[in-house]
Amino acid sequence: MLLNKTVAIVPCAGLGTRMKSSKPKFLHSVCGFSIISHIVYALINTCSEIVLVVGNGADLVKAEIKEQYSNHPNYKNIKFALQEELLGSGDAVRVGLTQVSQSVESVFIIPGDVPLIDDEFVGNVIEYFNNEKADVLLATALLENPFGYGRIVRDDNENIIKIVEEKDCTDEQRKISESNMYPFVVEKNFLLEALPQLNADNAQKEIYLTDIVQIAAGESKKVVSYLLEDYSYVLGINDRKQLAHVEKLLRKRINNYHMLNGVTLEDPDNTYIDILVNIEKDVTIGAGSKIKGRTTIGSGCVILDSVIVDSVLEENVSVGPKSYLRPGTVLHDNVHIGTSVEIKKSEIGKGTKIPHLSYIGDCITGENCNFGGGTITANYDGKDKHQTILGDNVKLGVNTILVAPVKIGNNVYSAAGAVITKDVPDSALAKGVPAEIIENWTPPSERT
Repeated sequence: MLLNKTVAIVPCAGLGTRMKSSKPKFLHSVCGFSIISHIVYALINTCSEIVLVVGNGADLVKAEIKEQYSNHPNYKNIKFALQEELLGSGDAVRVGLTQVSQSVESVFIIPGDVPLIDDEFVGNVIEYFNNEKADVLLATALLENPFGYGRIVRDDNENIIKIVEEKDCTDEQRKISESNMYPFVVEKNFLLEALPQLNADNAQKEIYLTDIVQIAAGESKKVVSYLLEDYSYVLGINDRKQLAHVEKLLRKRINNYHMLNGVTLEDPDNTYIDILVNIEKDVTIGAGSKIKGRTTIGSGCVILDSVIVDSVLEENVSVGPKSYLRPGTVLHDNVHIGTSVEIKKSEIGKGTKIPHLSYIGDCITGENCNFGGGTITANYDGKDKHQTILGDNVKLGVNTILVAPVKIGNNVYSAAGAVITKDVPDSALAKGVPAEIIENWTPPSERT
């Protein structure tokens, strides 16, 4: 649902010093996606424009958004505004408004460190703002311990009259449990009028966006609150501890989603699935498994205590335990990957079995091959990576080494410990070090 008259302004210019990192806070990962990319994901199909107010690490943030969204049809609606001095949230929004189109009627404001929001949440908030015909909407929550949050101050008629930040609260105001959260939604023309009235006359010497509430109340504008029953959606991240907490919450949300869609997780508390992973129904994932990146898993697969990154598993594939599928791995239907196997940038044909203790890199196999334990593709010559290609029905003995580049034909066998350094034609046997090639060979079990 694209809200054609609503722009999102996202302040993400801060230093993030409490992260104690050389990387901007907004680029740290939560379940396989950067913090700022999560926020853009929630906004790109709901708001007509997105303005990211950048500062620290601006070029890195721009590069991240381009990498993740350049192919999205709404990428053209993402804009950037540079906040050269960190003067506070009010100033960040002022900077963001310089990039907003004239046709925009309302402004959705969300900080760049709350990755748990989603498009449904954004749509609900804006819909409430529109239905209430409000001038200002602020999200609030009733907190048992509101320390650190701005307090919502109401008059005798329960109208919101101002927000007081923690450091500026009186002792009596600190007792208020209703606390200011994000997002804000503000009528654009009022926002343009109110921002020049803000000043830094407060304990932190910053220009608070929250002061527009007092201005709105003084002008009899309609100020409404959107009460968050679950305020985890707007939990921010300032340090590594909060990063871990937010990731745990999102991981639980992701796991619940997959289980409700027909995926069996043997131990959800010890299963780690990134947000961009796609899993079909009737998949079983064992405890300790980590499914990362843009992995796709087809129906009927079984994964036991393994790590899978940016890979494709077709139907009825089994992996593990203790195996590692690195980026670029494609396993076709009915492939079996056993214990302690590492596969990198390889395409494994239908019905092929790689039972255990093997490394397969830069390899393409045909169908119904069988790798003996300890098989290795020696794909690196000290300078470049090379490819190994196998035909159909290849049977490799234990501890076979395939020295790339090398091509193995159909119906080829290798003896245990063979080191294959040159191409092998169809229906041949490779044995020895370096391997001797015996052509037109038939295994004893098939001889008449």
